[in-house]
Amino acid sequence: MNFRSPKAGSRLDPSGLRLPLIALIDVILFLLMYFMFAGSLDADEAELRTAIRAEQRAGRGTPEAGAPIIDVSTVNGRPLFRVGAHRLNTRDELTAVLTQLPNLSGAIIRVSNGATVGTAAAAAQACTDAGFDKISYLPGDDPTE
Repeated sequence: MNFRSPKAGSRLDPSGLRLPLIALIDVILFLLMYFMFAGSLDADEAELRTAIRAEQRAGRGTPEAGAPIIDVSTVNGRPLFRVGAHRLNTRDELTAVLTQLPNLSGAIIRVSNGATVGTAAAAAQACTDAGFDKISYLPGDDPTE
């Protein structure tokens, strides 16, 4: 680059000092679009109504009386849901069983260590579809053993 000192009395030519405004505008529009899309994706998660239980004492939190306990696990890559004596393999079967139970005290989902996130989410969705307003989570042992 050639740095020359301006002559006395000469003015600085603004055409030589152009900023790349087009690139700046592109970056600003990209950030605007990013935040618009990120904000719209967050709306679905804001509507989840769950009550996450904290573990109490050395063991687990105490389940509420009358609330059905849904044991969730994954066996050989397939979901397994247990509600009492019922052993279910699909979310629709789980929803059908849960609609027959009273939903006043909520539901408790006990997830085993080997369960996938998708299986736990399917159980939570089945509880919501069955009309349960309060859903609690408990870590659990493997219910298939």
